[in-house]
Amino acid sequence: MRISDINGPKGGVDKRCVILATVSGRGGGELIARHFDADFYAAIAGAVHALKHLVARRLDRGRTKGRVGGGGRDRDRQR
Repeated sequence: MRISDINGPKGGVDKRCVILATVSGRGGGELIARHFDADFYAAIAGAVHALKHLVARRLDRGRTKGRVGGGGRDRDRQR
């Protein structure tokens, strides 16, 4: 995680939080979440929120990769 104040004492929406996460396993890789805000705590919270969604999407993509039609076993049972 890297936190920075872009333009110092001038103020404004210039607090930045960047989080780099590595997801292992199928569908893994590096993810980068960034968020700018006027407050450091809000910038961190925003980046964590963004990272949560990125990780969930990446893991979901890893689970469904290789499936045709996204059906799986449940779809076959409905027929």
